[in-house]
Amino acid sequence: MSITLSTETTTYSADDTLEQVIELHRIAAIKGDSELLDVILAEGFIHTNSLGEIRAKELHLQKYRQKQIDIDSIVFEKPMITYHGDSVAVVNIRARAKESYNGEDRSGTYQLSRVYHRTQRGWKCIMNHGHPVPVG
Repeated sequence: MSITLSTETTTYSADDTLEQVIELHRIAAIKGDSELLDVILAEGFIHTNSLGEIRAKELHLQKYRQKQIDIDSIVFEKPMITYHGDSVAVVNIRARAKESYNGEDRSGTYQLSRVYHRTQRGWKCIMNHGHPVPVG
């Protein structure tokens, strides 16, 4: 599947490595690309944000479509990936984000925990949790 983003083309393939999918996930979030996120997120996807709100996939995508989530930048440190067999991976990432949620500045450093599952259609994110890292 090929997804066109403003001036660049980002391609998602079932053959992509997990590292490639993690990067596509980051790019899609920055671009607010709900179409690409829809491909990357599994049908049973659950997101818990830094406010403790829990969202299923469709509500999460709706927040992007309605511009309630607005991300200017996200910088990832090297992800720590733990594989559980061939089809499940737990990913921990320290991220610095410049973003707003419902118009409120939520910029800061976050610890992200994600679970990805490899399907016949490629790696899919089934869970994401973001927790703010205290300053200092």
